Amino acid sequence: MDAFGHIKSVIAIILGLSIAKLLQGAVKFIQHPGRNRPYWVHLLWALYIFILLVHFWWWEYGLRALSQWLFQEYLFIIVFITLYFVLCALLFPDDLGDYDGSYAEYFYSRRKWFFGVLAASFVADIVDTAMKGKQYYSKDMAKLVEQFPSHPVSADVINRIPSKNVAAVFVFNYPPAGLKELMKLIGVDGIVNSTLGKINYSMDEFVKANKGDVLVAVSDLEVKEKEIPIPGMDGKPGTSFKTHNPSAKWLFATSINDKPAFDKLITSVKGAISEYMPNGIPDVSYSVNSNWFAAGNSNDDVNKFLAGGSSPQPFADKIAGHAAGFYIDLQKIIGMGNTPANTDSSAKAALALSLKTWQDVVVYGDMSTGSYGEVNFVDKSTNSLKQLNQYADKMAAIFKAHHQGQYNGPDAMMTDSTTAAPAH
Repeated sequence: MDAFGHIKSVIAIILGLSIAKLLQGAVKFIQHPGRNRPYWVHLLWALYIFILLVHFWWWEYGLRALSQWLFQEYLFIIVFITLYFVLCALLFPDDLGDYDGSYAEYFYSRRKWFFGVLAASFVADIVDTAMKGKQYYSKDMAKLVEQFPSHPVSADVINRIPSKNVAAVFVFNYPPAGLKELMKLIGVDGIVNSTLGKINYSMDEFVKANKGDVLVAVSDLEVKEKEIPIPGMDGKPGTSFKTHNPSAKWLFATSINDKPAFDKLITSVKGAISEYMPNGIPDVSYSVNSNWFAAGNSNDDVNKFLAGGSSPQPFADKIAGHAAGFYIDLQKIIGMGNTPANTDSSAKAALALSLKTWQDVVVYGDMSTGSYGEVNFVDKSTNSLKQLNQYADKMAAIFKAHHQGQYNGPDAMMTDSTTAAPAH
């Protein structure tokens, strides 16, 4: 075993423990749904850390390019991955007895530890990247990226989304021929071709069929009220109860290079799906023209996207012009919690505070220049770090008062300028 293989085995052990900690904590909500109260902010951070762990394992392969390992480099990598384990342990403690089973109260009580360790992991990531240096990519990978570059996504593609109420968008461009060569480079081309061969398709046909632009959008978030009747017993009149269920439209689209080859792909995929779902996938519409394939749960949106009408999106210019872009409207996401079913005064206050704090998330990147991301606040005039600290303090105060039974209403904890809407 070479030096990297030896070190990688130690990394894998700690990484495995970290992921196991996250998964065990998440599964407890299914095993014991009434024991502890979940909190959406806590769950989002858990998902984020899970993605970080997967990302870490993928990109640490770049360390194989180091020709000589020193003990201090080995020790640094162990400390780096240990930071992720600590984050996972902080997210899912062994016992919530001191916090009345509330993940919200626990999370904000340990926020300084969590964000402190997270900040340390960001610093460690910078050092880790510096260690890889110019050898971050192998020569073959660098040559592949140069030979098959991704192209910038046009704002016109984003503006084809018909809805004016977009909550999230992920759009990117990839070179299909480059994807094929990447499969060869990492040694999985045989597996891919074998899998595609089972549906009478091939990687060469995939490359021929696709142009490389992909878009995924979620829009028109709402909470729908539904009344469920309950029949009466023994001649007594029945009753009913109301449920509030989230609803959204989703849209997937990919650009086409060769329509006959793409039509064969559709036929092959439909045949594979029919073996397991004879009636097809419920609530999914799809259509295709010479340039685009589109699918979604709204037939009207699918047809409008293919028609190519322009519906200017206010965020399009923020993520267009790059190989990949991601946008999420936090106002729309958080606003989903404002339903008639939400009668808890502290929950309402936390929701109102979040709506007055968070605006949106913008991420974009290119293979040559790297990636960039930002989380924007509603208040553009106050220092971001100050706003983050004030938000955490306010949320902690809300849940502490709720736990102590001293919370008196949605405005009780929100009386200073940090929670007021910014002046325009």
